[in-house]
Amino acid sequence: MQKSRFLFRLLKRRLPVALAVMAGFAVIGLLVGVARPITYKADAILMASFGQIDEGISQSGVQTDEILSLQVIQQKILTRNRLEEIKGKLNGNPDLDIQDLRDSTSINISGGPALRGPSQPIVVRVSFSHKSPEIAADVANEIAREIASWNKEMRLDISARNLELSLDALNQLSRDVEAKTAEVRSFKLSHSDALPASLAILRTEKELYESQLVQLEEERALIEGRLAGGGSKEASEIESRLQEIQIEYETLASVYTSTHPRLKELSGQMSVLNSRGERLAVRSGLEDEAATQNLHDKLHDIEEKKQDILIEIQSLEESIVKTPVIALDQSRIEGELAKLTADHDEARRIARQARSQHLIEQQYMERRIELVEPAIATNNPNGVSFEIFMSIFAIAGLSLGSVLAVTLEYIDKTIRHPADISKSIGIDVIGSVPFIPSDQENLHSILRNRLAPLVIPT
Repeated sequence: MQKSRFLFRLLKRRLPVALAVMAGFAVIGLLVGVARPITYKADAILMASFGQIDEGISQSGVQTDEILSLQVIQQKILTRNRLEEIKGKLNGNPDLDIQDLRDSTSINISGGPALRGPSQPIVVRVSFSHKSPEIAADVANEIAREIASWNKEMRLDISARNLELSLDALNQLSRDVEAKTAEVRSFKLSHSDALPASLAILRTEKELYESQLVQLEEERALIEGRLAGGGSKEASEIESRLQEIQIEYETLASVYTSTHPRLKELSGQMSVLNSRGERLAVRSGLEDEAATQNLHDKLHDIEEKKQDILIEIQSLEESIVKTPVIALDQSRIEGELAKLTADHDEARRIARQARSQHLIEQQYMERRIELVEPAIATNNPNGVSFEIFMSIFAIAGLSLGSVLAVTLEYIDKTIRHPADISKSIGIDVIGSVPFIPSDQENLHSILRNRLAPLVIPT
């Protein structure tokens, strides 16, 4: 009961202090709220190709990191040159400053691929704050349109660049394939006698020439035999007998003198045989001369054919020896041609895909990113209003005043007289109020002042 009365008396005596502090803080909050500029915030929302394009068509277009490209655009859109262009599109509003444009613009990108579950739509929120709600909405919408335009141009530029690069690569590979094909053709023409495909033919031709050479040798032997045994049988016998007599004569002549009877006999026989041979030769010479000449001509032809065949055989042997080396070179250049052809086919496929992607981007460019929620002018100020500022400062003042009142009362209750404080800490007391005595202290005072004179005589 005493505590309640004490608190009531405390509130009664110290309430003016708390109210004064609260009023002072409320005034400060009001001044701060009024002095603070009032701004209006406008939001424009973009959505990047979510549900607006068929999934198959979207996958057939240029595959880019949409989040990354939008972040790049976000960085570029806030440069001075781009902000100057935006300001120019808004008729150069004098209330717009480039630095204020940059500081008051907020671009937030959310959505995209998720670690788990389906991808979320990519949402770009463009916010702009200004003291004029109309200007805030116009700037937010203009920045949003610039972002959408840049995103479309970037995708179209990427698809056009991909198409150009793929066509350049295809043309270069076409020239390379043509040059390599000509090289292979020239190689085969210059090494036609030693190509791997003709190795069996070369060996067959060599065997054929060798068999022809054997036949020519046989013909040559026959013709030489006919030439060696030419004339009649009688002439051959005379020739054979004459050779025998000559051998015997030479043998005896080395032992006896020329007057020896046997030598004379042999000499006479040789004379007779020579005479007979000459007569036979004269008689058959006219007949065999044409045949002999013909045989000699055949021998000459056979020799020429043999030389030609030997040259061909030597050439074939050289070609057969060179064939493995030529085969390696041919395999190398044909492998290069095959690789270039495969690269050319792949480049043609990539070029077709790039052309298709470019056409898709041109056709669906306007639907890749859209302004789904344009910014509108609003009368609701952005941030904390001056009423809230005043209320916050008033509550803070009331709290501080209450703390101050309790502190002052505590000081007065603990230290009975201001002089005690001065003596204790050596300073003058500021804000001290008279001490509030308790009921017990009042009773003691009455007893001391009224009963003491009756008990203690004066």
